[in-house]
Amino acid sequence: TPVAMTEDTVEYRLYPFLPSPAEESVDENLTARAVSCTHVATSLLQGRHIWNYEHFNLEVWLPVEAAASSTQAPPHIAGRTCFKDNIEDEWLVVYLLFQLSRHFQDLVISAADGDGEFLLIEAAHELPKWLNPDTAENRVFIHKGALHILPKPRTPAELTDYPVATPSISQAVELIRGDLPTVASPRAQEAIRRRISCFPEGLQTSLHRAHCYLPCSAAHVMSCDPQLVSAAVHILCDGDPMDMHFCKKMEHFSPLKNPSVMTEITFPKFLYAKLLHLQFPVSDSSAHMPADDRAHQLGRKLACSLEILASRAKSNLKEEEGENEFCVSSGEEADITADRRWKDFIRSLEKRDYFRGEIEGSQLHTQLMATAKHYFTSEILHKKKNTCDNMSTLEDAGRKVLHIISSVPYSVEELKRKGSTLLLPPDDDKWLELSPQELDAVLHSRGAKCHAPSAKPPAPAPSTLIDAQQQSSGAAVQPDLQSVAFGMHSFVDKVSALEGAEFPWTVDDSSQVRFDAQSFLSNLQEMIGGRCVGDSEGSATSEGDFESDSDTNEQIGEEEDPSVSSANEMMELMMQMDKELSVTEVGKSFERVCEEEG
Repeated sequence: TPVAMTEDTVEYRLYPFLPSPAEESVDENLTARAVSCTHVATSLLQGRHIWNYEHFNLEVWLPVEAAASSTQAPPHIAGRTCFKDNIEDEWLVVYLLFQLSRHFQDLVISAADGDGEFLLIEAAHELPKWLNPDTAENRVFIHKGALHILPKPRTPAELTDYPVATPSISQAVELIRGDLPTVASPRAQEAIRRRISCFPEGLQTSLHRAHCYLPCSAAHVMSCDPQLVSAAVHILCDGDPMDMHFCKKMEHFSPLKNPSVMTEITFPKFLYAKLLHLQFPVSDSSAHMPADDRAHQLGRKLACSLEILASRAKSNLKEEEGENEFCVSSGEEADITADRRWKDFIRSLEKRDYFRGEIEGSQLHTQLMATAKHYFTSEILHKKKNTCDNMSTLEDAGRKVLHIISSVPYSVEELKRKGSTLLLPPDDDKWLELSPQELDAVLHSRGAKCHAPSAKPPAPAPSTLIDAQQQSSGAAVQPDLQSVAFGMHSFVDKVSALEGAEFPWTVDDSSQVRFDAQSFLSNLQEMIGGRCVGDSEGSATSEGDFESDSDTNEQIGEEEDPSVSSANEMMELMMQMDKELSVTEVGKSFERVCEEEG
């Protein structure tokens, strides 16, 4: 049963072309494709990125035979990544999916998050009118490096080509992979391309190198697997406060039992700011550290977070029997070669030419083998029950920490030497401070993306209004008031629907504001059940309400009919409003149908 997505999770599904099941095993074929896709994605990142929470991952998805139906998805490769507060990780996943679709051109890929088809949200201004959240199901895909939208039939001849109702996923994938035109418009393509254009060059700009004063054991763990910094920050900032009791003993990373060294830690910028500004109590074991030194502050927090990860994982392992302590970390050399599943796994990859004929020991063969080990350990040996489960993600990180400190040796002298002679200066963190001008620039750049590239600039105000402002005696020109008046006019003149107001790019700004007070009163009086001055002769009325259409306001006031009294009050109110507006620039722009007498 699929697990419901949270709002900070992106789900992606890769549908490769599969030969007939009679020719080869679907499971083994999909596994080989998943490993190959994982290797390509890893090669694109080249270790230059620290994921905010979960990394890009793939696993084989097979339909349940008992629940198989025509509407169920065919066998495919699926993955989920929880990006927490850093939405840039979600768009990095999108970048990887586009690159994979270019590398493996039989892949048809879908991606969605808690908001649904978020790719359509990014290209919202460039979509066909019929496409909305209700009609987009199973119609939006990534294929051959481009965004594809399965259209609805527009002519009777297309009824046999495109589905009218929501297509099944199998039907949609075949149509996208076929010869019919399904590529989205160039503007929609450009909107997505512009959003992911910062990758992969911009990966380094999202990271921050900082110095941290850590116990040697903690420095060793972070050097073995830099990705652990994400789990460490999250478990300290967002974890259970009751876990802080682990920091009193500091069983694994006590600065009193282990010499401390200065080391360099790479943080995602968001997590660096989060850890830096965390209000953290000073434990007994770290009270001797300087409280005003940023490196010591970060080191104390990071050491405590690693202690929580390791202690929680150790407690969980004690409760489990027969647990295989295979963990994944960079630099890990866990002996899995004796496992029968590993031998079957490698045999399956070799059968499908995963190693591309490379000689064992060559650079490419070594890289491919490392990817295969990583995939086998994380997705087969220790397959997570739910990739969006926070506890499972943090527990896996804790087991990595335990494995490193128990199985991977290190040299204190080597760590001290690196800390004293090989450290580069830390990155400047002035990016944490944002001036009002810089904030305005950021908001302006974000807002500019919401407008079409071909959108025309606002038309200037009509000359009549400008002349009226310039001719007003002793009154200075008020450009703000002018902008408000024409902005309101431009807004109310547009088409609106349940989804909101539309803003056509071709706008006729030549018409001025027109307000007919008599027609307004007539329509209003009809709504409340009476009649006011200015009604046409064909209107239904009773004899004796009014003597003529030219009656004055005094005559209206003499009528005893409540509806007439209401019209009289409304007329007086409108006249008062008209007098107040007459001295303003907005009032002078009105074109009056009937001039007042006397």
